[in-house]
Amino acid sequence: MPKRRVETAYRLPVGGRQAQRRRERRVQLLAVALGLFAIAAALVIVGVAYYDTYVKPRGQTVARVGDTSFTAGYFAKRLAISLGPFATADQASLVQVLADLTLEDMVREELARQGAPELGISITRDEVEQEIADRVGVSREDREAFDRAYRRDLEQSGLSLDQYWALAEARLYQDRIREHLRSQLPEQAPQVHVRLIEVGSEEEARRAIERLDAGEEFAVVAQELSTHTSRASGGDAGWLVRETQDPAFEEAAFSLPVGARSGPVALADGHYWVFQVLEREDARPLTDQQRDELLEARVDAWYQQQEERVGVERLLTEEKLRWAVRQALG
Repeated sequence: MPKRRVETAYRLPVGGRQAQRRRERRVQLLAVALGLFAIAAALVIVGVAYYDTYVKPRGQTVARVGDTSFTAGYFAKRLAISLGPFATADQASLVQVLADLTLEDMVREELARQGAPELGISITRDEVEQEIADRVGVSREDREAFDRAYRRDLEQSGLSLDQYWALAEARLYQDRIREHLRSQLPEQAPQVHVRLIEVGSEEEARRAIERLDAGEEFAVVAQELSTHTSRASGGDAGWLVRETQDPAFEEAAFSLPVGARSGPVALADGHYWVFQVLEREDARPLTDQQRDELLEARVDAWYQQQEERVGVERLLTEEKLRWAVRQALG
């Protein structure tokens, strides 16, 4: 009988089996490496997003006053102080208003610090400490009570020690500048007595003039159309002090003859005035209220001059504001 062939399974040589295992191992390692790479890439993406959203804005500039810059991180701390403990994120209008006011406070504080020496104003460390004592309501003589109140106030502010002292110093400079400008106020000033009609557009102003030209009483038209506080008195705004009013109004009011009536005068706030000059004096005594109004006007003018002199950049974007609000609200 012929011999039957017996088929046997093919076996790799020992060296071939080892090579195949090495290839399988390399594939497994490659798969693991690719998986780790994918995880790492995802973590990088998340990290970059986190950095851009939560970390990067902290060091970005929101305002520059001369050579001094303020970061979003500092702005967030100041905004938290302005918002107080009861503000919430859903108070969007309040947050926006306080954000604008806070930024302007920061700008003015730095303008005061830089500009005070030109007025001969300097401040000592003892004076700054007294300012802090007055604010926290304790005496400097009681060092233990002062230190306790001061440290508590510092902690609640969220500011660093240097920031806290710089803020107290800046506010003291502002007070001294105001005192200096008050001391420069005159006892008398140019004033004009007018009656006026305030409306929201030039077209409305011209309609009011048409009615006046047609013979209607000024008081009647003012009571019907004017949005000014003088409306109830028929438009009689009393004596207005030069430097305290809109420049466009002052230019016209102090040049028109007594008894003359103006055309539509556009004001910076968007309103239009039609007015009549009733009286004018070049040196009329100031009332206490008028002195306060003149002081505010001169304080604003001083800061405006300082801003033009040193240069101010306001760099608070919506993105920086959103980040600062998140930080401020905790």
